[in-house]
Amino acid sequence: MASHKSGGGIGQPLHWSERERRLWILVLFICSILIYAARSSLSVSIVEMASEFDWNKRTCGIILSSFFWGYSATQVIGGQLGDKYGGELVLWTSALVWGGAVLSISIVASISTTLVFVAHLTNGLSQGVYFPAIASLLTTRVSDENRSFVNGLIHAGPQLG
Repeated sequence: MASHKSGGGIGQPLHWSERERRLWILVLFICSILIYAARSSLSVSIVEMASEFDWNKRTCGIILSSFFWGYSATQVIGGQLGDKYGGELVLWTSALVWGGAVLSISIVASISTTLVFVAHLTNGLSQGVYFPAIASLLTTRVSDENRSFVNGLIHAGPQLG
């Protein structure tokens, strides 16, 4: 997406046009809904999976907690990666990885409990960078006077997820 300079000065960030901003708000809003749906999907399905694969409560707890181990480990890194490589790249990479991780859980469950743990951990690792990368992206692509509004719209998505 092409961007234009705001203010026109040297070193000014490249801001989205009005059309780009609306498109990005919509995409990030939808992704924020999906990220929370993906985050909570195993919490719902693990009850059935536990009976099918004969997992005890300890095993279920370890699998479910693996998400948060990964998520908390990548919070700070997400903002740094967004600043260094651009929020767009970090966001798209994150979405592809967590999407693949969530889809793989049902496939690997019949192979190995450890693979379910790794897939859910990977889901957490990739989702941990998502919101910090949004902050990095909005800092560079949205003008100061519009940033709070855009941020509010994007962060309304998780409430629906």
